[in-house]
Amino acid sequence: MVDSNTSFNFKKRKRAADGPTSRIAPAEESAISRTIRCAGQGKGAPLFLPLDGTEFRSCEEAKEFYNLYSWEIGFGVRYGRSRVNCNG
Repeated sequence: MVDSNTSFNFKKRKRAADGPTSRIAPAEESAISRTIRCAGQGKGAPLFLPLDGTEFRSCEEAKEFYNLYSWEIGFGVRYGRSRVNCNG
């Protein structure tokens, strides 16, 4: 039997909102904005040329950068799709 006079004093724990596990620092310059800023230095070269050491703040930024590069060169990119052939 439950006593109706009994009260439990506890605080409900606040839950974090759904969202990314990490935050992007607002002061960091993205690879795309850095490429656009330096656009005048490379005459005739592709603007969005992937170089060794290029760092991206997120997977979405990397996808967008390589998508812009592929558009500039003349081919397309496919993200997240793979297919295994019948030989494994």
